[in-house]
Amino acid sequence: MDDTIFIEDIEVKGLEKVNMKLVKGRLALNIPGVNTVDHINAAIDRLYSSDYFDFINYKLIKKRDGYLLSIEVRENKTNRFNVGARYDTDLGASVLLNVELRNVLLSGSRLDFNIRVGSNPGGGVVYLVERGRRPGFGINFHYDSRNIKTYSDDFKTTVGSYYMSFTTIDVVAFANQTNNATFILGGQLDYLSITSEVSQIPVDYKGDPYFNILMDYIIDSYDDRYFPKKGGYFRSFSKYITQHNLKSVFYTNLEVSSVINVTERIAFLPSLFIGASWGGLSNTGYLYMLGGAGYNEFKNMRPFAGLPFSGIFSENLLTGSMDIRYNFYKKHFIILRGNLATYSNFPEELLTNSTLIYGTGLAYGFKSIIGPIQLGMNLSNKYTQPSVFLNIGYYF
Repeated sequence: MDDTIFIEDIEVKGLEKVNMKLVKGRLALNIPGVNTVDHINAAIDRLYSSDYFDFINYKLIKKRDGYLLSIEVRENKTNRFNVGARYDTDLGASVLLNVELRNVLLSGSRLDFNIRVGSNPGGGVVYLVERGRRPGFGINFHYDSRNIKTYSDDFKTTVGSYYMSFTTIDVVAFANQTNNATFILGGQLDYLSITSEVSQIPVDYKGDPYFNILMDYIIDSYDDRYFPKKGGYFRSFSKYITQHNLKSVFYTNLEVSSVINVTERIAFLPSLFIGASWGGLSNTGYLYMLGGAGYNEFKNMRPFAGLPFSGIFSENLLTGSMDIRYNFYKKHFIILRGNLATYSNFPEELLTNSTLIYGTGLAYGFKSIIGPIQLGMNLSNKYTQPSVFLNIGYYF
């Protein structure tokens, strides 16, 4: 059989709730038309990675002018209930409850309910209808919160403590271009609340909602979220922010990271992030916040070894880091991290007239059955007192 094959038609056996449009959208093959064996195998991988099937088998049946692609599937009928717990020194303890239902109302859909209980509560409901490379759509209603602190110049004293939360509705269209690449375009209604817990000036802000337009493109080929051994990550995210009686604001983020294996046990993990804004990001709730050693997905928060959680606020931010990771025994790791950052009020000054921070850290990591465990010590030129970071459990 040649590497190039003319496929006349396709048949799929075993479909019950999942429709043919989702299957063809995930396969994204040229039918009728010429396809390579590698393209066919990659298409089957894309279909399996959708998680709508727990078994897929295919064969090529010779026809008069080409081949029939015959696929046999068994749908994944398992609804999932997940429970997770996590503790880290930045965010404290939390418990996550998650329920995932498939093919509710529409074929190819996924309905998620989740709630996070702890010092930073959150939760939401997500409904997505996937169509592979063809545009799908979804709606996401969620609530997220963090306890934010401000510090003295030497970071030795906490000046203020605030409770910050967002209540958000996202309506999006998206397309999965490959197993690892997703493009998202959507609208967002975002409601911000900030209440002071410790502050010289009491704060109780509940302003008008933001009406935003967002665009997101993600390529994630890491083989593991926490201790990857191969792959890379790329993300380009932009948001146009509007609010009643306020000037419109725009910001865009670019993030790149990868794994470079030097030997079987030693790997370099470089990363770069740049966030730039125009129009006055400080007038919104989307300021870049830098600090804390753990992974944090709250708005524009970025980790930085050697700074306390939410240590620095800025309208524009550039960060780079390099981890040197040594896998000294099975699932045990030693990680040496170096990171630096510049920040400024104007994006054009990030490299010329900005404030420079650099920090370092040393950590032990363990890939356990309850999630990643990390224990480390960090310091920086802004915060010379060594700080200890501990994480137990999966990030959420």
